[in-house]
Amino acid sequence: MTEPLLQLSGVHASYGQVEVLRGVDLSVGEGEVVVLLGANGAGKTTTLRSICGMVGTRGSVRLGGTELTGKPTEWIVRQGISHVPQGRGVFGVLSVEENLRVGAWNRKDTKGIDADIDRWYDVFPRLAERRTQLAGGMSGGEQQMLAIARGLMARPRLLLLDEPSLGLAQIITRGLFAQLEAINREQSTSMLIVEQNAELALSFAARGYVLESGSIVLSGSADEVRGNEDMRRAYLGY
Repeated sequence: MTEPLLQLSGVHASYGQVEVLRGVDLSVGEGEVVVLLGANGAGKTTTLRSICGMVGTRGSVRLGGTELTGKPTEWIVRQGISHVPQGRGVFGVLSVEENLRVGAWNRKDTKGIDADIDRWYDVFPRLAERRTQLAGGMSGGEQQMLAIARGLMARPRLLLLDEPSLGLAQIITRGLFAQLEAINREQSTSMLIVEQNAELALSFAARGYVLESGSIVLSGSADEVRGNEDMRRAYLGY
C-alpha cells in the first residue's frame, strides 16, 4: 500500500500546560484534498500548526515518509509545505506584488513566477488593482485573498489552508474554490483545508475528518461525512 503524502499518528499538541490535541491520526494522499471540520476551539488550527512545527508536539508527523516532528518550521517549509494561516497573514510593509514574490522565494523560474502572479491577479482582480499598495492598508478580505495567492506562489506539494473563505464574499469564495480545484487537478497539489463552510468544503474534498475537543470523532469519504446524521445537524443545518 502506498504511503500517504502526509501522515499524522498519535499527535498530541500543547500550549504550555494546556493540551489541545489528544492523539490525532490523519492522512492526506498524493494529489488528495482533505477537509478538517469542527467547532471553534476543537483544535483545527493547532493541527495545522503542529504539521509546521509551530507548537509543541508529540507523536509522529511525516511528509513523504520524512519525519517532521521536532524539526524547525523553516526546514519543514522547504520540504514543500505552504501554510496559509487564518486571518491577516501578510507582510503589511510590503506591496501586494512584493508579497506574491516573497511567496515564490524558493523558485528560480522567473517566467513561471510572473505567469502565476498574472493568474492570481485574474482570480482576484482586487489584488491587481492594488498591486503597488502596501498590504497593511488593505481590508481583511483583501488580505485574505493575498495570503492565499501568496501561499500558492510556492507551488507546494502540500497546501494547508486555515479558513480560506474567511472575510470573502460568496462569489469570490466560489471562484476561489473553483481555482483550488483546478490547481489540484492540473498540478496534483495535495491540500488539507480547515473550513467553516462545511457544505462547500465537502463538495470539493475527497475525504473529511471531524475534530472535537482535540480528538478525531468522525472520518471517511466526503459523502460518508456529509451523510452522517450528527454531522448534518451540527454543521450542515438539516
